[in-house]
Amino acid sequence: MAALKLKEELQRKPERIGILMNKFLNDEFFAMVSPNQAKSWVAELEQFGYKSSDWNKKFKIKSIVFWNGKDWNSSASKQFYKSNLNTVAKQDNFKSELMRWTGSLGYNGVLGQSRQEVFIPDILLQKTPEFGSTGGSGAGAAATDLGESAQCVYLAAVQHNRHKPINDNYVRSNIKKFSNSFDITDSDDNVLNKMGIDWVQSSTTLANLWTKDSTFKRYLKPNKKYIFHRGSSMVNLIYKKYKELNKKLKVPFSNENKWSPADIWAFDSSVTSAQLSNDLNKMNSLEELNQYLLGKINDSLIVGMSLKKSVKNAHLDLFNMGEKKRDVNYKGYEIKSASKDIWSGKDVYLLFEMNGVRFKQQFRTFSTDGVSSWQSEIKGTNANLGKLSQGPLDGILSDLKIKTSTPTSEVKQMALNPEKYQNMLDDMYTWYSSLESGSKISKDDFTRQATNLEGRDGASWRYSKYYGLQILYNIKGKQKEFVREEVLLALSNSKFSAPFIKLS
Repeated sequence: MAALKLKEELQRKPERIGILMNKFLNDEFFAMVSPNQAKSWVAELEQFGYKSSDWNKKFKIKSIVFWNGKDWNSSASKQFYKSNLNTVAKQDNFKSELMRWTGSLGYNGVLGQSRQEVFIPDILLQKTPEFGSTGGSGAGAAATDLGESAQCVYLAAVQHNRHKPINDNYVRSNIKKFSNSFDITDSDDNVLNKMGIDWVQSSTTLANLWTKDSTFKRYLKPNKKYIFHRGSSMVNLIYKKYKELNKKLKVPFSNENKWSPADIWAFDSSVTSAQLSNDLNKMNSLEELNQYLLGKINDSLIVGMSLKKSVKNAHLDLFNMGEKKRDVNYKGYEIKSASKDIWSGKDVYLLFEMNGVRFKQQFRTFSTDGVSSWQSEIKGTNANLGKLSQGPLDGILSDLKIKTSTPTSEVKQMALNPEKYQNMLDDMYTWYSSLESGSKISKDDFTRQATNLEGRDGASWRYSKYYGLQILYNIKGKQKEFVREEVLLALSNSKFSAPFIKLS
């Protein structure tokens, strides 16, 4: 299991700061990397009485330490004890300081049951699933489950409070009183005790948006009684019908989220499971299902909502509800960063403008092995706005009569096998030469740089760049059509996508 490098992880994914604080405040242990991954530190800790056999024991934090310089020096450090994190205001301050911190991060505490306190840097903690490791069951799914379940609870709390603003204390004090107003996949205890501070704040902010936003009130009527669902049997009825009807499309959705990314569904208390099932059984096409859901959302009876963590001000957007489709305009591409060479990064970008705002769409491999899962991701100001994997991208290419991507297995073999580099690089140089708008490097330099990329990282760069250059080359002449179709699909805003409200 990899080392955590916690400062980088936390600054990249601020919601994990809440996980760190909760584990610390609850006296939970943190897993350590193996002795083989930290031989110098194993020797270092021997002076404190620890042996290599102690290394596999877990670490209990006594304080979180910020420090400057190469080595820890108490005079040049700042320590956060439990007393420094025992209120929401103090936790907010800690989060702000950590997000701005440019020095080093470490911990003061003990290994196992020892009484001897030591200092360790963040790289000695193991990257377990709860902090985003791809190993095991994965905390990503668990965190998603909890965040979406919590939003149902907080919306139900606003309803119980007669549409006056609520806070975390209100939820804690009253959750038993309105527990019949939500049907979720996580436990009440986890919602109350396992949420990071970021998600508590987001859940509160988005729920309170219902108390003041006129559009929110238009579709979720304050005078109605709703039950908020996440992954319930009623929600499953809708997605079961979607899967049946999706198969009838010429180019089916490969991901149900591109049909509807709704995480939370509000059902008016008058809507029964039997009635919903009977209605769905009458549907014969995805268009019929979408029109049915549009009618229900307009009548404030069944409202699907997509959730993104609110990082600033709460915001609401309508998708596929009769509004004009988002205006997407192609604005060019990038095959390298400014002032850098073609092999300085593994990604390429499509540039587009949507409703007057400029965006960049990144194309690269996102997998841990680096030679699979090539996909796109739209980069927004405060969050990533939508992804598309290679399958849906090829579906759009095919629909527009554009050459589709080379099969994954074939590119993987070329990227990993030095004997097959040349065929791969010949094609890549042709694409690069056509796409480069500045001064082109020679084919010899291009080949030398690509060949000198080391090990699996090098294979990852070749694999990722191959697909990026290929797609930019293949769409020449049809960039406008391609960008519009795939951006709308990435945003779940295609012509066959279902109506939903996005909360962020």
